[in-house]
Amino acid sequence: MTDPDNPNPSFTTTLRIRTALTVFLVLLSIALSSCNRDPKSMIVGKWITLDGKESLQFFPDGTMAIATTAGANYTATFSLPDAQHLRVELGGFEALAGPQLWTIALSSSALTITLPNNTVAKYKRAD
Repeated sequence: MTDPDNPNPSFTTTLRIRTALTVFLVLLSIALSSCNRDPKSMIVGKWITLDGKESLQFFPDGTMAIATTAGANYTATFSLPDAQHLRVELGGFEALAGPQLWTIALSSSALTITLPNNTVAKYKRAD
């Protein structure tokens, strides 16, 4: 039996399938493009801890600033040897400790850092 309001049901079905396929392909391309971003470009910017007590600012030139609400401020250089590690060299007196290798989990809006002593800090993007 045919629908009097839809004289060509196969056209409507085809249109729905094409629309659904287009939406799927757009979402897939967005997901894949975010997965392939360079970790260094993703980490650049300002990050704050979830409790707001510490901030990290990563700059494109490989330098970073660390600030706490307690008034401690540090400068450092950083590099990303791979997508799961952040190598940090603190400046000033703290440089005596040598470079540190932090384990990271990074997305466009969240950064989790695990320090060598297994302390975990979670950050959200501030900018």
